[in-house]
Amino acid sequence: MRPPQRGRSLAAALLARSLLALLLALLAGCAHATPSVNPDSLGGTPPGAAPGGSQPASPAGAATPQTSPGSSAGASGAASAASGSPAAAGIDAGTPALVHVGDRYLPVVVVTNTSGAARSFTIAATWKKGDTIAATEEGSVFALQPGETRVANLASQSGSPAAGDTAEAHVDRILPLDQHQSDVVSKIQFGRTAIHHGQLSSLEVLVTNTDTAPHTLMLGGALLAKGVPIATASGSATLGARLALPVMLSLAGDDSGFDQILAYVTAVLS
Repeated sequence: MRPPQRGRSLAAALLARSLLALLLALLAGCAHATPSVNPDSLGGTPPGAAPGGSQPASPAGAATPQTSPGSSAGASGAASAASGSPAAAGIDAGTPALVHVGDRYLPVVVVTNTSGAARSFTIAATWKKGDTIAATEEGSVFALQPGETRVANLASQSGSPAAGDTAEAHVDRILPLDQHQSDVVSKIQFGRTAIHHGQLSSLEVLVTNTDTAPHTLMLGGALLAKGVPIATASGSATLGARLALPVMLSLAGDDSGFDQILAYVTAVLS
């Protein structure tokens, strides 16, 4: 009877060993398994997403696009002009000229505002002798109204314009516009003109202040022949509210042979 009992003991030992191996396998599987969870079902933020938004979060150390305060991507040309860029200024600058005053000369350039808004800006001019720069000049224009034309006086930066044989001018920078002073300029009107010839010639112009407040103004003017300035004028006036007065402006340059007269405000003092 011993052999059958030994066989049963062996079978029981093999079964126990198999059960132990199966149990160990199951435990190992549980230790390495990763449960599948839908993040949306937890109400949390998916991995790689920025909290509170749909855009991916920037990795640590990655560059972040910078935006200027108060600006946005795709800014318009008008915003570009207001910030200082002349790209959309709408200013037409003519060819610089030299107004001869005795044995001296005054560099000037005709500027016209072709945009729909008033502009203040600086303008730069260059005279060349062949390919060599002979002189550079700069000037500024205050509150040039839409459709208005003025002659801007230029100040020498280097060299002698008279030594050049060609010249060009361009808007250098758009300046911040003082809206109140620009509004004053828009309310000043110019009427009939007359030239008083003499040793010190003058340009008489009727100036009307259509505003309800008095103003003190710096005034300018120019005589042109076929679009080229040949003389400039300057002066000042204090005008009461809704008052028109003839104002005398001192002339410098050639006061004959002109076919066009310009008069304008160059500064608002009060």
